[in-house]
Amino acid sequence: MEIADLEGMTLEEISQAYADCLEREEDTRWERGMILAYLLDRRGMRPQAVSSLLGCSPAQVRELAKTWRAFPTEESRARDLSFMHHRLAAGTDNPAWWIDRAAAEGWSTRRLREEIRAAQGPAAFRDMLREKAERSVRMVREVLAQGGEVSEWLREQLAVLLGLSGASRG
Repeated sequence: MEIADLEGMTLEEISQAYADCLEREEDTRWERGMILAYLLDRRGMRPQAVSSLLGCSPAQVRELAKTWRAFPTEESRARDLSFMHHRLAAGTDNPAWWIDRAAAEGWSTRRLREEIRAAQGPAAFRDMLREKAERSVRMVREVLAQGGEVSEWLREQLAVLLGLSGASRG
């Protein structure tokens, strides 16, 4: 498709063309997972070798293959959920149960990740909170390092949250 092709289309047709692109993108993830699982399982290749051959990371090789193995057929997948939903569910002991639950509840990927971690027990939940906290600290450091108006606003907000605002800041 070219930009000129869009000129004669209605907004509905353009919207459908975009949706078609997203669907093809999801389909290619499943196809890549199948290919990677084949190379690992039937050809006996190691993730590092596949990674070098195809130009992707070993972690990506493992994740795509694991997701395809957990949901190898279209019937085993939830059509209304993204590949990422399936990837998260594939990392559990019961992928089909988690994907069914996520579909029934209409969970976002964030919610699915949180539900899985909560089900894995307090240590996993604590680890999830720690990751969030570490991510927050990194983001705060970035903003503060920039200086300026936004940085000062953030300092004030943090002081309020920590009870350091006003006279107690001293």
